[in-house]
This record gives sequence, C-alpha cells and structure tokens, in this order.
Amino acid sequence: MKLNLKKTKNKIIPAVSILTVFMISITLITINVINSTQKNRYEVTFDKALWETQQLQVQYYRFFNYVALLTQEDLPLDGDLQTEYAYLINRIDILRNGEINNVARFFEDGNPIKLIFFINGGLNLLSIDIDALEKEPILDTKEIVQNLTLIEAKINELVRLTNRNAIQYRSTKQQKLDENLESISWLVSFLLCVLFLFIFLCARFLNKNNHNLKRISELSRKLTTITTGRMRFLSVLNHELRTPINGILSIATILLRSKISQSQKNMLLTVQNSGETVLNNLNAFSDLSKLEANSLELHFSYGNLHKQFEEVCQRISNNSSYSSCSLFSFIDLNLPSHIYSDFTRLTQILSALLENALILSSAHNISVVVRESPIHSSDWRPDLSKNLDAITIQVSVRAAGITLTEEQRNAIGSSFYYLESDDSRKYMTGLNLSICYHLAKVIGGQLQFSTQHGMGDEFWMDIPIYFDKNINKIKEEIVMEKAISLLENKKVLIIEEEQPAHIINMQVSSLGMDPTLTTERLTGPLTIKVDIVIISNDTYLDELDYLQLTELAKNQCLILSSNKCRQVKTTEISHATFTFPLTQITLRKTLTDYYQHHSI
Repeated sequence: MKLNLKKTKNKIIPAVSILTVFMISITLITINVINSTQKNRYEVTFDKALWETQQLQVQYYRFFNYVALLTQEDLPLDGDLQTEYAYLINRIDILRNGEINNVARFFEDGNPIKLIFFINGGLNLLSIDIDALEKEPILDTKEIVQNLTLIEAKINELVRLTNRNAIQYRSTKQQKLDENLESISWLVSFLLCVLFLFIFLCARFLNKNNHNLKRISELSRKLTTITTGRMRFLSVLNHELRTPINGILSIATILLRSKISQSQKNMLLTVQNSGETVLNNLNAFSDLSKLEANSLELHFSYGNLHKQFEEVCQRISNNSSYSSCSLFSFIDLNLPSHIYSDFTRLTQILSALLENALILSSAHNISVVVRESPIHSSDWRPDLSKNLDAITIQVSVRAAGITLTEEQRNAIGSSFYYLESDDSRKYMTGLNLSICYHLAKVIGGQLQFSTQHGMGDEFWMDIPIYFDKNINKIKEEIVMEKAISLLENKKVLIIEEEQPAHIINMQVSSLGMDPTLTTERLTGPLTIKVDIVIISNDTYLDELDYLQLTELAKNQCLILSSNKCRQVKTTEISHATFTFPLTQITLRKTLTDYYQHHSI
C-alpha cells in the first residue's frame, strides 16, 4: 500500500506542476498574440495609407517643379509632360483604391474620401491644359501653375488629416488594448487562484487517501487472517465430519438391502437423505470458501456430455425428496457428445439448477433443455496440448411454482438466501445456486434467470465446451439412432400440459417421429392417423376421451403412459409405461423395447 501511495504522489505532483506551467504559458502566449495582432493590424493599415498619401504629395511636387521649371527652349515637349502627369494620376488612383478606404470610417474629423475625389477631379481638369501646352509653340504655364496651387492645398490637407487620425486611432486602440490586457490579467489571477486551490485540494486528497489506504491495508490484513482461519476451520470440519457421515451412510445402505419392514425402510431412507444433504452442504461451504479466496482450480478431462447429462437427470429425479415432481429433459443431439470440460463442476452446476427448480416447483413439472447458445465462445482454450474447437451451450431449467421476489433475485450473487412461500415454509435453496452463479463465471460462462408471476422461474446458463472434431463420433451415433425403422415417421399424439408437451415434442422430433398433435384432452373425434399416443398427464381426461383412446388401441395404436398417471383407466388401456425423468434415451428405449417384443 505504501508503495502504491508513493507511486500515486510521484504521478500527481509532476502532473500538477506541468499543468501549472502549461496554464501560465498559454496565458502569456495569448497576451502576446493579442497584443501583436492588434498592433500590427492598425500600424500596417494606417502606415500604408499615410505612405500612399505622402507618395501622392511627393509625386505632386515633382510634377509641379517640372512644370514650373519649363522654358521656351524645352519646346516641343514630345510627351514628357504627359508622362509626368500620368505618374501623378497613377498615384491618385493607387490612393483611391488603397488602404485608406479600410480606415476611413475610423477618421474622427474630416472626410479623406471627399478630398481624394476633389484632388482627382482637379487633376482630370488639368489634362485639357496639358494637351494644349503640348501642342502650342509658345510656352504658357501660368494657368496650369495656378490650378496646381489649388490642388496642392487639398493634398496637404489630406496628408495632415491622415496623419492626425492615424495618431488618434493608435491612441484609441492602445487604450482598448490596455483595457483588454487588464481583463486578461484579472483572468490570469483568477486561474492562478483556481490552480492553487486545485493544488491544495490534491494535497488534502493525498493526505486523506494515505489515511484510507492505511485503514484498507489494516482491514485487508484482518480479512485475510479471518479468511485463512475460516478455511482452516472448514477444512478441519470437512475432514472430521466426512468420515463418520460416510460410515453412517454405508451402514444405512447395507441395512436397506436387508429384509426390513416398510417403516424401517422409510426411516433408513430419511437417515440416508439427511447424510447426503450434510455431505452436500460440506462440499458447498468448501467450494464457496475457495471461490471467495480465488483458489478454486479447474480440472479438464475427456468425457461424454450426453451421458453425463442423462445421469444427472436420473440421479436428481430418483431422489425420494422430489418424487412428486416430473422432470422432462431434452438435449440437442447435434451438440458434440465427446468433449473436454471440468465435468465435476459441470455436473455440480447442473445439479444445483435442477435441485433449486425441484425445491421451488413443489409438485409441478420441471423442464430442462440443453442446446447451442447464441453467444459466441471466446478464444480461450484449456491447455491440453490439443487443437480444440469450442462452442457455447445453453442449459435452461424452467420450474413452475414459487417465483422469486426482487430482493431474492438481487441476493443470488451473495453466499445464500432464504425463500419463503405464502404458507411460511422456508427453503434454504440459495447456497448451491450462489455457488453455481460464481462457478459459471470461473469456467467462462454466465448464469441468468427470468421470473414471470404465476409461471415460476427459468434459469439458464451459457457455458463454453471444447471438443476435437477428429475424434467426435456424435454424428455417426445420431444417424444410427435415427435410422431405427421401428420409430421413423411414426405419428405421435401427446397428451400433456403446454410446457412439458413442448419438451416431449422436441424429443419425438429428434428421434425421427412426427409429433402430429399436442393437447391436454381430446375435445373431439380425431381426423388424423395416429401411431403412438403418449399420455404424460391424465388429469383432464374424461369418459369420452377414454372411449377414443380405447378405439385407437384397437386400431394398432400404441398407448404409452407415465408411471405418474392417476386414473385406473389410463393403466388399463396402456401398452407400455415410462418412468421419470423423461429423457430422449428413456423414451427411445421404452418405444423400441415394446416394438421389438410385442405386436399389436
């Protein structure tokens, strides 16, 4: 922390110094530029106008002296007088079109433009006398000299007027410039005050930051000590409790295999489930501690994604605690089956999502879908010395039942949360879900969820998987499964609620069959040919429905029902029964086994 503070000071102090020098330099440069620009502007303009006026005056005296010094011996003139006159006219034209037009509006007294036009008019009148003098053999310059004397007075007046107003203009502009410079001086003073205030605040901030860094350093040291102590405690607790609990579970497993009464079996199952819950919680606390300490390591291995998914669904669904729930699952068979992943963490995440859904659903249907995610995978690859491809899969779990409140949704990222229903039942479901949330980030994925009031929650996780195209045989396996002639193109009627019926629909399609109709009950006579009827939920079936189903059974239609159907008539008309969880493998095995061993 002290090293970081010194680095911070070493960066801020030079920055403040550079800022100070920069602001002062900019201010001085601005003053100089304004001063130079304004000064050059009025000096160049008026000096040029005055110079042009004086050049007219010089050219006039040259012409006047030329005329005054003419004698009879100089005749004929041969155009010399016209040449000198042209020089004078050229000077008046230059003055008339020059800079004096740009500054005439600044003249406080007199009108230079009027004088220029008067001089120009007088010179134009002289052209007649000059032409006559060029042609006459006798020299007579009296009238020309007289007219030039009148023009001289106007030229001298123009020079005095221009010179006087130039001085006045310089004085006025200098006064305004001084006022501007005074304003800029005040602005510079203000900026310097702001700069000093900034330096003071920076110094105060550094002092306060130094104090805060010392406190943070102390708190970090204490937190590290607490975390280390907690990890040691959990490690000892995990070691000390795991051994006796495993012993209890082993004894319970042995006793369950012996001849015991049903009540004794129920008690042993309670002991077994409780022991497994304690072990799961120990693992959860251990993982949570590792996640908080950033010490959790991933171990990639080669395995079958489809098989792992089926095993997790079977294990969770077969738990007696969730016997009232029905689990429907679908995995896209186009996904790679043989992949590289941390299957321990992948299984842990999927189990947490399923257990959370089963607890929240409370005697409702659970649907699980595994498919390719629209999110592209990153360029990161596990260091397995193999050239691996990667895709992102999406695991979606939907639970119909209790919905999470806004406070509970915001608390998912914490260590754990409690969920209460309207009848004050309290579920501690968030521990594994929180670990799942953090594990998804560790393995490069993300966990998201949505809630619809009255419809339950849907959790989905996007996670990257890695596979080698050269050894992945999933396509050949799919072709072999779809090529089963007993199931191909068979038309299927599905009797179930909308959400689970949708999952069964996808399962049937992936096995090469045609899901013709999905409904909760038969509302009228069937007008289509049906080869298989899958009854997952017979809650809404009545006598008329059973009459139609019985007729279908007589016409060589396979009636397949679940082991959770409650009505006796469903069992009576069924040719085969499937058990939950209902997966593609379960459905395919049930159908192929029946068609291979029975004929309707």
